[in-house]
Amino acid sequence: MATDDFGVVSVNVKIENADGSLVEQGAAVNNGAEWIYTATASNPDLAGDKITVTASDAPANLTEETKTL
Repeated sequence: MATDDFGVVSVNVKIENADGSLVEQGAAVNNGAEWIYTATASNPDLAGDKITVTASDAPANLTEETKTL
């Protein structure tokens, strides 16, 4: 969940395979309560994949977090 005192204005998601190749990336959508990203690319083997989420607030501060599956 991305939150910020100034308000999160954008969230971007990047999904990479374990070998570092890009599966897909794109902007999450704010539904008014939370930011949602729906993956659309086929990715049958998730082991070792990395998901990186980058959030930006109104003053353009960036926060990034990566999780490995």
